[in-house]
Amino acid sequence: MLVAFAGFGGAGKTTAIEYLEGKHLGRRVYLGESVFDEIKRLGLTRTAEVEHAVRIDLRSRLGPSAFADLRASSVVELIRNGECVLVDAIFNLAEYRRLLGCGQDRSVLVSIEASFETRSRRLEARNHRGYSAEQLRLRDQAEVNELGTSGVLKVAEFTISNENSLDAFYDDVTAFWKELSV
Repeated sequence: MLVAFAGFGGAGKTTAIEYLEGKHLGRRVYLGESVFDEIKRLGLTRTAEVEHAVRIDLRSRLGPSAFADLRASSVVELIRNGECVLVDAIFNLAEYRRLLGCGQDRSVLVSIEASFETRSRRLEARNHRGYSAEQLRLRDQAEVNELGTSGVLKVAEFTISNENSLDAFYDDVTAFWKELSV
């Protein structure tokens, strides 16, 4: 099975995946790892600006499904080994459609949602890859205008809200997983 997570920065996609992975319910494939690989290949220093530029360059050169294309072999390998794949994260429909062809018996798209204010608070407090409110606003705009992220969120089969405590979020992720497993 493939479970793909979508949502804006700071919504809780990685937190949900790490929780499920910690329960041994699946293995994470991080599509954004392709950006880090490219930064390393180019010998650049990893900053938010460099990440953004490389992200745009990869999609410009390789198309809207670039990150899914670059990680598809990892997805296929895990599925062949009988693993449930937890995809972190889908930002456009082309990425999700690309991963649908990886040989799994079932695919599910999950939207993790939180308000701008909640996400901004979380990301400003982050020790790594933190964002200011203005940086987050610009990132959100780019994801909507350049990638079509809001379109992905609209077609998700499941939506998990992440506005409350971490324990409440984990309870909601557990409830989603139980519903998925029925």
